[in-house]
Amino acid sequence: MRSAHLELLDADELRRREGFARDADRDRFTLGAALARLAVGANLGVPARRVPLRRRCPDCGGPHGRVTLPGCPLHLSVTHAGTLVGVAVTAAGPVGLDVEQEVELDWRRLARRIQGPGEGDPIRSRAGFLRCWTRKESVLKATGDGLRVPMSEVVLGPGPTLLRYRSRVHPPAHLTDLPAPPGYAAALTVLAAAAPRVAAAASGGLLGGAIDRAICEKTP
Repeated sequence: MRSAHLELLDADELRRREGFARDADRDRFTLGAALARLAVGANLGVPARRVPLRRRCPDCGGPHGRVTLPGCPLHLSVTHAGTLVGVAVTAAGPVGLDVEQEVELDWRRLARRIQGPGEGDPIRSRAGFLRCWTRKESVLKATGDGLRVPMSEVVLGPGPTLLRYRSRVHPPAHLTDLPAPPGYAAALTVLAAAAPRVAAAASGGLLGGAIDRAICEKTP
């Protein structure tokens, strides 16, 4: 994180930043907010400082939760895990970007909880679990439902593809696995009838992925 990133935060974001107890959490939040403005500003051709970001919790109305762009034709998703922070921006439709870091956990038990009936790719390893999780969370981020919806209601096929979301069969969605450094997995979902342009590349050990434009950087 650089001082220039901190200067891009608005008053609500600065207050939320100060609410984090750990420096690493403050850095991740700051970098995510700054990169979101830089990515959207680059797409719109406006200064990053003029990009409006809105965070409103659907449950309590507080200034946190999914990031949106009021009055803007673009869709945005921000994610972070470990030392990676990622931002995806697109005009194609609602977008969800997720990156996860591998940690010690009982993945076999969790796999039984997140897999739905008729799932296309059974989970047989820790890496497979991480890959499945990021795909499903990217779908939940794109829909805006988040983890309020059980992952077992996001039913994936091979490819990956979205076979069913809650009661809907074959909803219009495009899923992409993104390259990530060792120990990480990343996935991107766009809810759109037509396939959007997708580019993804790993560069310098950092995660890089885009629909129209994405920026990912490491925190210190």
